[in-house]
Amino acid sequence: MQPVGVRVTIREGDELLLANLTGNASKHILFSAARPGQWGDGHINCQPKQFWIDLIQESDWSFDEHATVSFTESVKSNKVIVESIPWILDNFAIFHRKYPVSACITRA
Repeated sequence: MQPVGVRVTIREGDELLLANLTGNASKHILFSAARPGQWGDGHINCQPKQFWIDLIQESDWSFDEHATVSFTESVKSNKVIVESIPWILDNFAIFHRKYPVSACITRA
């Protein structure tokens, strides 16, 4: 799989998903995961937002609080999202890769 500039995941997180996510995104990640007590069906491994921030930052990714707040504020202007999935507004986290990925990709 060729790395992509932005990788988006909006679902419950787990370590396998994170390894795939952090390994295949080349520049940015928009992440969301269900928190403990969040309503909805099928959520697994619910953790506080800070848990995921810390875990993703263990790789070569930096959490961008300013971008996260700015993005969240822009989403709040979407009435459909606010009325249908308001919980997501507290779940967003944006990350940037700390070190650039080489532009050269070798193929076997």
